[in-house]
Amino acid sequence: MTSVAVSREAAVAELMSSFAPDVVVNDEARLDKYRFDRARDPSAGYPIAAVRAESTPDVQTTLAWATRHRIPVVLRGAGTGLCGLEAGVFWAGLERVIEECAPRNEVLLAVRDRIQSDLDEWHAAHPGPLRDAAEYVACLARIGYLVDEPGDFTVATQDVDGGAEANPQPGALTARRKCDE
Repeated sequence: MTSVAVSREAAVAELMSSFAPDVVVNDEARLDKYRFDRARDPSAGYPIAAVRAESTPDVQTTLAWATRHRIPVVLRGAGTGLCGLEAGVFWAGLERVIEECAPRNEVLLAVRDRIQSDLDEWHAAHPGPLRDAAEYVACLARIGYLVDEPGDFTVATQDVDGGAEANPQPGALTARRKCDE
């Protein structure tokens, strides 16, 4: 494979075009956390991008790109300085879940705060021991603390890897998965 002389920006743009939008991290604010492992070495360099690979083809694409552009690759193992740990897959997945769920969580926290405020107000207006349970239950329903039970539903799974039974060699999992925090 031959190297190609292009600007850093063009190389990163090429890398980003090879993946879904949320796989390659290239903004400085988010990249800073990829600088360090647990050693917190202040001389750690600055990455130009971080690829949160999810499969063997993702790793192959990244390494082919790095080879073509003569860009060094540093593997991460959940920020431990060790790669090849299943923990790396866990932390990378957790990061995505947090990014995806944070906006909804903020809304839910605001609902919780409103409910707590309404409860505090009710208890301030009704000090002492509970005198009327039906009134209290009605208050809890009115403020959204108690809700009607949902109808019947079914939970199904798909795209589940089957765990250790499907992958008897745990080390092979990390070869297919991302190694970052």
